[in-house]
Amino acid sequence: MKPLRAEDIIEGVVAYFDHEVLNVRKGVVRPPSLVTRTGPFLCIEADQERSCWTELTSRRGPDRLEIPIECCKGGSCRFREGPQFVNDPRSTYVAPHHVFVAAAAKEHRDTGYERPSISLETVAAILREVDDANGQRLDAMIVSGRTGLPVSTFRGSNPFRALALDADRQYGRRRPGEDASGSRPSGWRGEFDEREAAG
Repeated sequence: MKPLRAEDIIEGVVAYFDHEVLNVRKGVVRPPSLVTRTGPFLCIEADQERSCWTELTSRRGPDRLEIPIECCKGGSCRFREGPQFVNDPRSTYVAPHHVFVAAAAKEHRDTGYERPSISLETVAAILREVDDANGQRLDAMIVSGRTGLPVSTFRGSNPFRALALDADRQYGRRRPGEDASGSRPSGWRGEFDEREAAG
């Protein structure tokens, strides 16, 4: 697997990050509860300069969202044959690409497989779960370069985000990958699906 470059950072790509880099670098919008281990992260949003990533895990948990095996591509046999889970949709990191490139500097350089990725359809479903859990997205801003704390942990209290959502509803726009019914990819399972079904 080749070293991660800024130009490689797109939605759906997976990289293995040193959590200490993410937790101490300036210019990073960090989650309220910091990730405490080095491991795989999934890019769920990216533009030309910044991106948003969430932690993955292979450990099953009662509140963890499972990613269908058929949605995992590339990577080692362990990654492809899974299972993979979103550790916590509330826990996302937003930063310039160069921060994530630095965090991936110690990745395993096995050339026997290509960089792992998750299907864009699944990424779109994960984004909906991040929104439902009030997780930070690419539009998160930094109040303090020293602490890296966001303007708000809850997106609904961000007036700029609220205006954007109102405009989307007014003009019938949908988020990337979202169809009119808001359906998720086949095999998608998670506590938020159960909550919606019960509601």
